[in-house]
Amino acid sequence: MSTNSPLLSMNLISTKLDIETAIQTYYEAGYDGIGLWHDQVYQYGVERTIDLLHKFLLKVTHLIYVGPFNQTNEKDYRAAREFDRDKLRVAGKLGADSVLAMTGSINGLGHSEAFRQLNRSLRDLVDTAAENHVKIGLEPLNYILQDDSFIFTLKDALDIVEDINHPALGVFLDVFHIWSEPGIMETLKRTKGKIVGCHICDFRSMNRSAYDRVLMGDGVIPVRTLLDAFREQGWNKWYDIEIFSDELWAMEPNEFLKLAKEKYENLWR
Repeated sequence: MSTNSPLLSMNLISTKLDIETAIQTYYEAGYDGIGLWHDQVYQYGVERTIDLLHKFLLKVTHLIYVGPFNQTNEKDYRAAREFDRDKLRVAGKLGADSVLAMTGSINGLGHSEAFRQLNRSLRDLVDTAAENHVKIGLEPLNYILQDDSFIFTLKDALDIVEDINHPALGVFLDVFHIWSEPGIMETLKRTKGKIVGCHICDFRSMNRSAYDRVLMGDGVIPVRTLLDAFREQGWNKWYDIEIFSDELWAMEPNEFLKLAKEKYENLWR
C-alpha cells in the first residue's frame, strides 16, 4: 500500500469468500484490515477466527452488526439485547474497534415507537461496549433499504447519538448511503469526535440493481470530498471497502483485491 494512503480495510462481503479464505487472501493481497460479519464469525467459531487473525496479522476494523432494534414484545426485546451484548463481547475478543448498529425494518412499530426502542436499545448496550473496549456505530442507510433500516439520514443518526451522549456510541459513515443527503456537508460538521467507522465504494451513474455498487472513482459519489470532510472532523483510522455488486463478485478474488487497492490509492493521489 502507498505510504500516502490512510489505513485500508476490506469487508468480508466484498468478495463473498468464506471467512477462512478471506483472512488469508486479504493478508496475502497486502490488506491490513478486515470488516467481519457476526454470523460468519459465529458459524466458523470465535476462537478459530482469533487464531487465524493472529496467524495472518489482520486487524478486525469492525464487526457487523448489533440489531435489529424492532422487537414487538418485551421477551423478544430482552433476548435480542442479550444477543447484542454477546456480539459486543465477541467484538472485543476479536480486537475490533467498533460494531456497526443497524436498526432493521420498522416492523410495524410506527415512527415514534421505533425511535423510542432504538434509543432504549442503544442505552442498554453502550456500557457493555465500553467494558469490551469497542464503540457502537449507528449507520444510516439509504431510504431504498427499508427492509434493513428505519434510520435514513445522518442527521437523524446524530440526533440519537447526541441525545444518548455516551463515549462508546457514535456514527458509522458509509459514503454510499449519505452522499445524496440534502445538506450533508453541513451535517458532517456535527460529527467531530463521533465517527467510529467508515465504509467506502461508489454509486454507478446508471444503477441497474440493489447489487450494483462500483469501486471508488467509477461512479458519481464525490468520495474524496467526503473523506476529506471526515478527516476534518477527526477521522484518521480505517477506510473499509464494502461492495455489493453482482459484477464485482463475479471477478476472481485476487484480481478484484488488486483492482480495489489501485482504486483506493488513486483516490488519495
